[in-house]
Amino acid sequence: MSLKKKSRGEILRTPDGKLVLSVQKGKTHLKMGYWVNRRQYLHPEEALFLIDRGDMKLIRAHGGAEEPLEKCWESLLSTEELRHTYHAYAFLRRSGFTVRVVRSGACGSSNLVVAFSAKKSLSHVKEGSELLYCVAVVSSRDPAPTVAEMQRFVSQDLSSRSVLAVVDDGSVLFHEVCAYESIISSVNDDVTSHKRNDTGTC
Repeated sequence: MSLKKKSRGEILRTPDGKLVLSVQKGKTHLKMGYWVNRRQYLHPEEALFLIDRGDMKLIRAHGGAEEPLEKCWESLLSTEELRHTYHAYAFLRRSGFTVRVVRSGACGSSNLVVAFSAKKSLSHVKEGSELLYCVAVVSSRDPAPTVAEMQRFVSQDLSSRSVLAVVDDGSVLFHEVCAYESIISSVNDDVTSHKRNDTGTC
């Protein structure tokens, strides 16, 4: 008995390096990338994630040949920054998060770049509830972000929880970052509460 080969979608690499979703299969890609003139484009992390899990194949614009998986890793993750963001992106996707590539340099730093917005439904807690995160990616080999950079990172999106993804040789460690003011406020509230308890007042 022969096994039926999985039908895959196709990502076309244009001569200028853009990644166009040319043949769509399944639904995994629906919340990925961006649209220009009714064409869906993917970011390198998104394209490689789909290729690595066997949903898509990468087609060269010249000749129409399929690129092998090893070549896709090399060509799509052409910089160290892309390799770091891919590891963080893939981890979040495999953990059930919906991830949007943002890649904003709003923190004013060469090594602290907001890469993703991520969300995950909390159906077990309350219908419609979601965890919302703003994720910046750094390498463990880079200089540590300054306090000012971290403050800018935390303050730029107050509707989401700020997370720093530290990548080291493919391993990813996520740290949630809190605003200094909110920590002080929380500590002050705790101290006030203890004082009230000590004096016997409510």
